[in-house]
Amino acid sequence: MMLNKNRIKSFYKKYSQKLRDVIAGQAGISLPLVLVLLLVGALLIVPSLDLLSSGLTANTSADEADMGLYAADAGVEKALWHMQYDDSFTLPGDGVIAQVNFDEVTNDNTVVVTIENSGSLGYKITSIATNYANGSTTTIVTYAAINTVSTASIFDYAAASLNGNVDITGAVHVYSDPPGEGDIFANYGDVNISGSSHIEGNAAATGEVNATGAARVDGLEIEGAAPIDTDFIRAELDAIISETLAGATNLVCPYVLTTGDWVVSSSGVYADLPRIQGDLKIIGDITVTFPNTVCIEGDLEIPANAIVIFGDKVSVGGDVIISGASSLITFQDTLYIGDDLRVSSTGEIVMESASYIVDQIVLTGNGIVGGSTIVAGGDITLAGSGELNDIEDLPFIISQNGNVDFAGSNVISAIVCAPNGAVDLSGDVSIYGSVIGDSVVQIMGSVEIEYPADLDDRDDLPQGPPGETSGLAITSYTITRSDT
Repeated sequence: MMLNKNRIKSFYKKYSQKLRDVIAGQAGISLPLVLVLLLVGALLIVPSLDLLSSGLTANTSADEADMGLYAADAGVEKALWHMQYDDSFTLPGDGVIAQVNFDEVTNDNTVVVTIENSGSLGYKITSIATNYANGSTTTIVTYAAINTVSTASIFDYAAASLNGNVDITGAVHVYSDPPGEGDIFANYGDVNISGSSHIEGNAAATGEVNATGAARVDGLEIEGAAPIDTDFIRAELDAIISETLAGATNLVCPYVLTTGDWVVSSSGVYADLPRIQGDLKIIGDITVTFPNTVCIEGDLEIPANAIVIFGDKVSVGGDVIISGASSLITFQDTLYIGDDLRVSSTGEIVMESASYIVDQIVLTGNGIVGGSTIVAGGDITLAGSGELNDIEDLPFIISQNGNVDFAGSNVISAIVCAPNGAVDLSGDVSIYGSVIGDSVVQIMGSVEIEYPADLDDRDDLPQGPPGETSGLAITSYTITRSDT
């Protein structure tokens, strides 16, 4: 569409003249406008300045409050440090208040710190920070509980775990001589007792103690007990195992070597037995003595009703298998077995010195007697009606990396320990000594454990660490502030 230039000119002349007329009639209008703007500014600037001043004051107060909080918290931290790490600092007795030295000025605040022994509530730490410029105070009250790691030995108990539950069910009886010390303990676990089991002592756990049914605990049921330092116990057990292994392998084998197997079928004294590259088999109802060191690279097999005396060290690279019905085998010095010890004999095996078995021990006969430490790298399994170490000087029976499983009607006189495995006792097993397992200790059936109360006085047993180690747990933390 084409616009008409004449019409546009006519429109401009008409309305531009009107606009000039309006403007010409408004002389002096700018003064009122300026006055209005000044009035609005006056009304706004005062509250704006007041708001700005209030904000600055609030920020200053908040900063001062923060400085007071930081100063009071520094007092709490200093008190906790003294409680945990300062050997020269003495914790106050029950109901006693001790003051912590805090001389320096912190964040423009003076700080006063006290520690009060509040009994079962723990230690009450009160830290008061006072701003010396305005007199305001910030107070922090916190309660700290000391988590003590017990210095007791795990061998102070008839049955205990290093890192798990102790489960007792059936008609288990745990007692002591003298009475009252047949204690059980679950380190980092619970104690669960059911059936008609009877504990003639305390039942303690770092977790819970649950006695249900007709189960009885004559002593205390202690929940939330202080844990035992298992690292220290394991280190000492490792030392015992290493010492046993070193003793069993410290021998000089005969220079003369015979290839193949060696069979002994006649009674006599075999003083010059060579180093046997194969197996040694003793057969027949004979009486045999080996007065010197015996080294067998294969197996030692005694299937007959023989009487055999090993008068010196014995090293067997394979298995030791004893199956004679009424054999009597005596090891008067150390015994090293490179594989398994398997005894199905109803006779008697006497171990008078330390023995190390690389793999497992399986006893289904009458078992072993003797007063020295026996270490098996793998599992230790007893079944049948055997007897293990029926002597007064209780030795260690240790499964280094396996489990302990006793069943049947075995009689065991020993300190039985599976530091890296489980312990399972069932049937009519009777133990005179102590039973220690790692993850689970399970006792069921009609098992009896008699704990000799003087066992905790033995110097050769792993004890707790030489001093208490402790940590602090904050149970509450309250902040109050007042302005003066």
